[in-house]
Amino acid sequence: MNRIPAVGIEQVDISALLQEVPALRVEVRSFTRVKGEIANIRDTLHNIHNEASTSSTVINDPDFPALRQCSTDTSAPSATNFKEKPFAGVANSLRSSGLISKPEATRKSTKKPVVGASTSNSHVKSVNTVRNVDLFVSRLHPDTHTNELVDCVNSMKGDLQVHDVECVNLKSIFESLYGSNHVWIEVDSTHLHDAVANFMSADAWPTGIFVKRYFRAKNGTQ
Repeated sequence: MNRIPAVGIEQVDISALLQEVPALRVEVRSFTRVKGEIANIRDTLHNIHNEASTSSTVINDPDFPALRQCSTDTSAPSATNFKEKPFAGVANSLRSSGLISKPEATRKSTKKPVVGASTSNSHVKSVNTVRNVDLFVSRLHPDTHTNELVDCVNSMKGDLQVHDVECVNLKSIFESLYGSNHVWIEVDSTHLHDAVANFMSADAWPTGIFVKRYFRAKNGTQ
C-alpha cells in the first residue's frame, strides 16, 4: 500500500463535474415546466367546476321553468340509469321523455329474395345449378384406392341424387400409417343442405374414419 501514490485534488477530473452541471440544469428546468402544466390543469378543473355551478343555477332559476321541469322529471333518465341501462334502453327513454327526436329512416327496408319451391307449378323451368360438398377424409388405410372411396360415397347417398364424385389423394405426414383424401361430391343446389347433413353423419362412415368439411383457398392455391 505504501507504493501506491496518494490521490489529491489535482487528480480529480474536473471536466466530468462540469458536464454534470448542465445536465442538472436541464432536469431543474423540466421540473419547472411540469409545475406550469399542473397549474394549467388546476385552472381547467376550476373553470369546469364553475360552469357546472352556473348550469345548476340556471336550472333552478324561476325564469327557466322548462329546464327545471326536465331536471325534476322522473321520466327523464338520470346518471344512475345511464350506468344501469344499455345504450338502446337509454335512447328509448330519451325519446319517450321528449329530450331527443326519433331520427327518420335513412334507407328503405328491402325484402330478402325468395327461391321457388312449388312442385305443382310447372309452366316454366329453372336452370339446374349444382354445388360441391367438399370433404376431408382421413385415417384411411394406406392401401386404400380412390375408387374404393368413390364406391363408399355412392353407397352412402341413398335417395340423394349425386351427379359426380371425385377423390384426390393428399400427402399425409406419415404415409405408411394412414391416408388422406379430398372428396368433392356434386349435387343439386336445392339439395345442398340435405347432402351436407348426409355426408357429415357419423353413422354413414365406417368406424374410425375421420371426416370434416374441406374449404378451398380463395386465391386458388391448395
